Amino acid sequence: MKETLYDALYNKYPQNGLIGVKWEEATNTDFEWESISKVNLARFGDYLCDNLARSSARQYCAKLKAVMELHSDMHEYPSGLVPISWIIWL
Repeated sequence: MKETLYDALYNKYPQNGLIGVKWEEATNTDFEWESISKVNLARFGDYLCDNLARSSARQYCAKLKAVMELHSDMHEYPSGLVPISWIIWL
């Protein structure tokens, strides 16, 4: 069975299930590998910066980026994908 994005995030960061919830609130899409796009990453970063402390927004983005990088050999992301850390100026 293919590991979902929620599963991948939970396996790496068991206490950070809210990242998926915030993604869904920000993008109006399900928190799935297929939902990762430039537009959705920008919406996610903007949403976090508008609704959380800057340090929390950075942590959420860094954790999502770490999960994406860990699974980069199993999933194809859009070409030219802006690194998520650039969105909020880590």
